[in-house]
Amino acid sequence: MSGRSVEVTFWGNFCDIEGQQLQCDSGLNPILALRGARINDFNGKSVNTISTTQLRINPDFPDAERLRQWYITEGKTAACVSLSREMPNSGRVDVRKTIAQIKAENLGRLDKTDCIIVKAAILEVRTDTLYYPACPLMLNEKPCNKKVIQNGDGTWHCERCDKSSENCEYKYAVTFNIQDHTGTTYATAFQEASEQIFGRPAQEIFSIRNVNQDDALFTEIIEGVRWYQYLFKLRVREETFNDEPRLKCSIDKAEKLDPSEESRILLGVIDSMLDGLGSSPGVQGAVTPKAGFTNSQGVHNVLTSNNAYAMNNLGGANQFGQQAGIGSGMLTPLSVTRNVQTCSGCGSSGHNSQNCPSGMDRQQPSSGGGLTGINYGSTAGNTRSDLCFKCNQPGH
Repeated sequence: MSGRSVEVTFWGNFCDIEGQQLQCDSGLNPILALRGARINDFNGKSVNTISTTQLRINPDFPDAERLRQWYITEGKTAACVSLSREMPNSGRVDVRKTIAQIKAENLGRLDKTDCIIVKAAILEVRTDTLYYPACPLMLNEKPCNKKVIQNGDGTWHCERCDKSSENCEYKYAVTFNIQDHTGTTYATAFQEASEQIFGRPAQEIFSIRNVNQDDALFTEIIEGVRWYQYLFKLRVREETFNDEPRLKCSIDKAEKLDPSEESRILLGVIDSMLDGLGSSPGVQGAVTPKAGFTNSQGVHNVLTSNNAYAMNNLGGANQFGQQAGIGSGMLTPLSVTRNVQTCSGCGSSGHNSQNCPSGMDRQQPSSGGGLTGINYGSTAGNTRSDLCFKCNQPGH
C-alpha cells in the first residue's frame, strides 16, 4: 500500500449515525470508503464530508478486503507519512491577479483550489468575529486549535479531543474586506496571516479589549491596519454552506507592500511589454523599444530604469523619434520630455531651431495675410538663418 495517512472530518448528519458507530468500533480498525468528499489542501491534505458524500463502513468489495489483510499483516506496524501535515510548496508559482479576475476567470470553481497573489488594501475589519477560544492540547503531534466551549466549572471542553482543560488560547479568525482598483471581496485570515497584519497575537488583543477594556487602544490597533496596501496570498475555493455553493477566499500570507520592490516588479513588466514591440513605421529615426519610443498617438511610453541610461546617451542626427504634435503641425522630439535641448528642425542636440547652423525655411507672410506652408528641410539657397522666424527681422 502507499504508506500514507490522511485526516477525515465528519460534518452534519455524518456525526450522528456513522460517527457514533465509528466511536464504538474504533478499536476494531474499520475500513472506510468515501465518495464525493471534499479535499482540503490548507496546511496539508485533509478530507471533509459534505451533504452529498457517500460513506460506507466495512464495505464488501475486493479492494476493502485487500486493504484489511495488508493492515493486519504489516500495515499496523509500518511507517506512515501523514498527508495532513503542512507540506512544502512543491515549486508552485502563485500568479498575480486582481479581485475582478477571481470572478471573471472562475477561480476556485470545479472542485479545485487556486492560489493567487493580490495587491489590495484593507477596507474593513470585522471585529465581531476577531478571535475565538481554541483548544491548547496537541493532536497528532500538532496543536488542535479547535474551538472550545466553556463548562460550568470554568474549564474548557474540546469536542474534537473529547477532553477538557483549565485554560484556552485565543486564536485569530478575522474577516477582512479587501479592495483593489477593480473591486472588493471578503477574505478570512487565521492565526499566522492575522499576526502578520496586526503585528501581535490574538491573546494580546483579547486582553486589551476584554480584560483591560481599553477601547481607545483597541480602536487604534484596528484602524492602524486599514488603508495600507498589502500583498495577500489567497486560496480561492468554492465551498458548500447549507447546500449553497459559495466562493471562499482565505489569506495564507500577508505582507505590507514594499514600494521599491513593487517598482522593480512593475518595471520588469514594462520591460517585457517593450520587448515585444518593434520600430514604429513612418517615424523618422525611431529608437528601439528598449530605449523608449513614442507611439502613433503621440503618447510617450514609460522608460524602464535599464533604458534610461541608453536614452540619455544616444547620439547623431535624428536620433530621437519624432512625431507630429496634435494641432501644432510641428515635430515634437521625444527627448523634450527628458530635458535634453534638441533642434526640431534637424534633430541634432545641443541647439534649438532658432540657432540651427544648417538653416531652415521659416514661415513667410503671404499676400493674403495668411501663412505659407512650413518646410523644415535644409535646402540650401532658400533659407535666411539670420532672420527671426517670427517677425522676419535680423539681429536677434
